[in-house]
Amino acid sequence: MNEQVNRQMREIAQTYFGYSGIDIEHFTDRVEGPRDRTVVHIPARSGSTRIENKNIRDLCGLPLIAYTIAVARALPVDRVIVNTDSREIADIAEKLGAEVPFLRPAELSADDVSPGFALFYAERFLLNEGYPLDATIEMYPTSPFRNIAKMTRYVDALSRAGYCATAFLPNTELARVRTRNGVLLSEEEIRCERGNVYFKLLANFLGRRLLNEDKRWFHYALIDDPVELVDIDTPEDFALAEYIVANNLYDFGVTP
Repeated sequence: MNEQVNRQMREIAQTYFGYSGIDIEHFTDRVEGPRDRTVVHIPARSGSTRIENKNIRDLCGLPLIAYTIAVARALPVDRVIVNTDSREIADIAEKLGAEVPFLRPAELSADDVSPGFALFYAERFLLNEGYPLDATIEMYPTSPFRNIAKMTRYVDALSRAGYCATAFLPNTELARVRTRNGVLLSEEEIRCERGNVYFKLLANFLGRRLLNEDKRWFHYALIDDPVELVDIDTPEDFALAEYIVANNLYDFGVTP
């Protein structure tokens, strides 16, 4: 983590929570009793430039964010919260069954602000309120294609490992990667015949326990369904998502 990011995180902590440090332990100490709750965190800021109101744009009769909220609410977690700077998005999210415990400050929602600051703000907000938060799961609305059975397995992996994230292998045949039960457990196992395999994280599921000492290993779940790789960033991406939903080409496992 570079010094500029550290500085910005310190400024957020000081401005909104009255503490100039960034260490999570300061905030976990504010919680009485055990911290054992898992929260799905759905970041959904306003102000999308390529697709206007992208997070709540109609996708086959439902706001885009509805698909993510529906799956999140079916998971074995304690809360589903939407982190937004928009009252309109907040109202829609609440009607869909999610919580909106705060509106994100506008300065943390600009195009040039890292999405990681939204999670930083949310975690500290919940801990500052005394909520016994242990782990967060990030699910971005722009990756709407998730299957509840797979996602439930990821939650279980998170509870066992302390960290679980979905990933994909660009330009690599999955069959050529040496894995254990389809999951990459350590850097040493990320190999193929030609050498190291470089994989990319996907915003389908990003789960972690707050404290590093609670992370036993880094568990990467490989996405092998091409539909689940759809990440809506352009009008063409949105049109592809519409085609998939309209033609029932994906099984969510729940009804959005």
